[in-house]
Amino acid sequence: MKTARTGRKRRWILLLCAIAFLGVAIMFSRRFYNPKSNKTVAFPVSMSPPMAQTIPKTSQAFTRPDIAFAESATKELAPIAPIDARTVIKYGRNEGQLGMIRENGQTPVGPESFTLDSQGNILLADTVNHRMLVFSADGAYLRGITFSRHIPVNDIVLVGANNFCVYDHMEHSLHLFDDKGALQQTLVLKPGDIDTRGYFHVVDGAVYFADAAERDVLVATFINGLLVPADTSAIRMSNGIHSSSSRIYSVTLSRGTSVQVEIQKSTSESRPLNVNIPLDHVVSAVFIGEDVEQNFYIQTEVIYENKVNLAIQIFNFVGVLQGAVKIAQNDYALWTSKLVMVTPSGDIVQFIPQREQAQICIYKKVTSL
Repeated sequence: MKTARTGRKRRWILLLCAIAFLGVAIMFSRRFYNPKSNKTVAFPVSMSPPMAQTIPKTSQAFTRPDIAFAESATKELAPIAPIDARTVIKYGRNEGQLGMIRENGQTPVGPESFTLDSQGNILLADTVNHRMLVFSADGAYLRGITFSRHIPVNDIVLVGANNFCVYDHMEHSLHLFDDKGALQQTLVLKPGDIDTRGYFHVVDGAVYFADAAERDVLVATFINGLLVPADTSAIRMSNGIHSSSSRIYSVTLSRGTSVQVEIQKSTSESRPLNVNIPLDHVVSAVFIGEDVEQNFYIQTEVIYENKVNLAIQIFNFVGVLQGAVKIAQNDYALWTSKLVMVTPSGDIVQFIPQREQAQICIYKKVTSL
């Protein structure tokens, strides 16, 4: 009798262990799978919420990034090369500084986003100080715009030639300002359109929200100087990110082995262009933009020897790899909506809020070798 009871007890223990293991497996799978998009979602490691993943620490010393080329790359392909161009920004409330709040046991609050204008000027979202800081294309501080309303500046997007919008995540609102910082309009968005953190961008007057699954959601249109809400009865979600060349880039990750990029003309039903990027140990990949020559840029993160390696892969219009820029610094102390951006001329701009300071790092495109 004792042996039978012991056997039944062991079976119950094994059954409970199996149920617990299954529950953990389901939770883990939901961390990397988005049922709405039917694609694997791998948040950039440097952008993951602070409590979700431990980021391996890297040196804060500035070093020039390495240049890596594909076997097919030649000198005529004009690879991107780095220069020693950086701006160090202190934390504080003074002119030209960024706000940062740290409290014991709490997630730090600080700058969350940045964007670029048509001249390559860098606009930083100073979330804590309710303002926007403007730096030149070379990283020199130009001015700050403090908003009349106390708006937490969670994102900035340029609309039209002389306007910009500030996103308030708490109120799910876009606040439209003129170039002097005067409030023109406030548009309250549908919360369901923004069910994850991401960033806003504008293509031909259409205002999109790019979510963490690399999908665009049309939220508004900029017409005659005002934001017009999108028609909620129409299909507004695209499986990919719109670009200035009217292409849609959809990036899918085969975790640890490769990245797939599907490129579809938004105004055509022709067969899409598919680009495969073999990349061992890859854990994230996102489309970051095009330059005026319609080269496109894919940001990748690879974990190797317990370090997160950030790089930008550059491809020409037909998907031929031109080269890759390895970014030396990746020690982000805060979640940010984007890690790097590309200017129309092909320069790469990185904004990195670190623990003790923030930095702007600029990598110029080489036009001749």
